[in-house]
Amino acid sequence: MIMKEQNNSFNPNDWVDNSNTFNNNHPIIDHAKDNIAKAINGEKHYVLCKAAFLLGGYVGGGEIAEMEARNGLRDAISNKSGVKNLNSAFMTIDKCLEAGKRKPLTGQLSSKRTKAYLQDFDYSKFSEQSIEGQTEKLENLPSFPVEVFPKFIQDLIIKANETVRFPVNYLGASILFTVSAIIGNAFKVSVRHTQQETGLLYMAIVGAPGVNKSHPLKFALRKLYEIEEQLFKEYALVKDSFEVEMENYNNLPPKERSLHSKPSEPVKKEIIVSDITFEAMIDVHANNPKGLCMYRDELRGVFNDLNKYRKGSDLEFLLSNWNSHPIKSNRKSDANSYFIKNPYIPIIGTIQKEILIETFRGEMMKNGLIDRFLFVFPESEVKPYFSDGVLPDDYIESYQNAINQLYNLRRENEEVVCRFSNEAFEVFKSWYNENADRMNNERSELVKGLYSKLETYVARFALLLELLSTVNNQTSGLTISLPSVEGAIKLADYFRQTSIYVREMMGNTSEEPNDAIMVKRLSKKGFSLRKIGEMMGLSHSQVGKLLKKS
Repeated sequence: MIMKEQNNSFNPNDWVDNSNTFNNNHPIIDHAKDNIAKAINGEKHYVLCKAAFLLGGYVGGGEIAEMEARNGLRDAISNKSGVKNLNSAFMTIDKCLEAGKRKPLTGQLSSKRTKAYLQDFDYSKFSEQSIEGQTEKLENLPSFPVEVFPKFIQDLIIKANETVRFPVNYLGASILFTVSAIIGNAFKVSVRHTQQETGLLYMAIVGAPGVNKSHPLKFALRKLYEIEEQLFKEYALVKDSFEVEMENYNNLPPKERSLHSKPSEPVKKEIIVSDITFEAMIDVHANNPKGLCMYRDELRGVFNDLNKYRKGSDLEFLLSNWNSHPIKSNRKSDANSYFIKNPYIPIIGTIQKEILIETFRGEMMKNGLIDRFLFVFPESEVKPYFSDGVLPDDYIESYQNAINQLYNLRRENEEVVCRFSNEAFEVFKSWYNENADRMNNERSELVKGLYSKLETYVARFALLLELLSTVNNQTSGLTISLPSVEGAIKLADYFRQTSIYVREMMGNTSEEPNDAIMVKRLSKKGFSLRKIGEMMGLSHSQVGKLLKKS
């Protein structure tokens, strides 16, 4: 134990709230941060535990928001010198907040009341040794900048974290992707005379098993599936009508039939695809020229399917689709040939760290595909306790209405080109030049590729944020404003740090692993054959054979 319970450096008088009420600044959070700032070496962890436990009580009592308490504590400990492992500290905050929430606290603090409340806190359960022994050491990763979103989206993310434990980073990134998916290629942003960008994103939701990767993503995409369901119902009705017309047409005598036009087969409209080959997906895209998105719960499956049926073509498509290069296909039948002027297929999926490392190393690093992916990690890899909280309907409705408004924009517009305001463009150029300096000073060619793609992503982020701000007529959406560019830069900084972390995880990237090597590595990490099969898209028997081969 780092410090004895009776250590008087944690003075209850320091926790007395002299304000008359809790306001938007939450004085108790400021008091907690002050105490952490004053903590001397050897006492930081103990003081952090008590502070988090106390704020957890106020979260449980409904006095303060959990996310604000967590962010305040994280900010305080991040500013302390001599903290050896920030992620261990962040884990401490999460666990002590949870403990405090189970002992709700309301009203004003007094020295006597504070001391009585903290007597129930068992520090031995949260010592540094105890915390660090519960999980492997994590690197210090940034939090997703939720402040880039409109207020109603920020409120949703905070409330979903408090009630149903959706990780902030996962839900924030999933919402950003959903905006990319729903808007399609109907809007572009002009970067320069020769360059226009859509809002297309490639994204990987990364985390260990059980850290709640899939649920926030499915929640964010729910409205897309509702739209997909409606499109299918409309298609079914038209298809039934077509079949009746076709039957009547075929029953006509040959001479009379020649006087009539053959009924046109209806086109099936889609907006989201999942378990599909790349060739079939391009065919679907040809019938849906404004784009569709690809969602795979296990992102590894996307890469398992690469070039399975068309040698080299699928990987080439992934690279060119990101750049919105036209797609042309000449087939024996003219009816099956197509030309897609503005391909638009954003891609998202979840993936575990071990699979991520094996998937993107080797050739995927060299060909630049990794540079095109945005990586999202959780704030903490501590699995939260069960929550029976309920996300209020009005938060859900506000979000789904926003996505529906964006879908209407997609349907009503085609190839609208948005331009930066003068002040927004000046900030964009300044960031661009700073990024160029960073790239020029970078020795690693692999990291240079990342910086190059971030230049494109900043423009795309700005477009998506601006379009999201059109919801409820906040802006026209045709001019990229300064707040959208500033938000885009914050997003770029977040994804820059997570992408560099991915490269650091990989270490030596020259090795090109095959499936047998990957199965062996995962087996050594303790994964069962069934789980390895799920992660790699292989059958149980295939995994067994590969394990024997390795």
